[in-house]
Amino acid sequence: MSELRTNKIYPRDGLPAGASGGGIIQIVEGALTTGNVNGTLFSTTSSTYVDVFSVTITPTSASNKILVNMAIGPYGGNVDTLRMNGQILRDSTQVWYTRNLYFRSGGDFKAVQTAAVVLDSPATTSAVTYKFQVKVETAAGGSTAEFYADNSNYNNKMILMEVSG
Repeated sequence: MSELRTNKIYPRDGLPAGASGGGIIQIVEGALTTGNVNGTLFSTTSSTYVDVFSVTITPTSASNKILVNMAIGPYGGNVDTLRMNGQILRDSTQVWYTRNLYFRSGGDFKAVQTAAVVLDSPATTSAVTYKFQVKVETAAGGSTAEFYADNSNYNNKMILMEVSG
């Protein structure tokens, strides 16, 4: 009996004409890992965008796409008002944005766990960096935008998948 084993299969020429889906070429993952488990990983009071974390990938073909998956756990403390905005950049180009990544008004929390999924076409075979950034738009009482680790409850990570074709 013959046996064939492999740990990767790369479509040599991408997808045939008329194909409706793509194969996964490579997966790269990055996570916010500083700080303590069950503690603050990142915090800012900045009203301009600051980097939270980034992941770099080098596409194997300029016709391939990058599927960006991100899960984060934002928190804004116990203040009257806080709005945290977020964006994902490919190098310096914005590919995702939200004005209400986290919003608190009085006792109302508007987000606890946030996810973003973006299918991007970088059209290059050079290394590209996807960066997640946040800023505090409105705040009262010196509020701080934070990201926590709570065992596995808040992922605070970005996964990039190169998709053929």
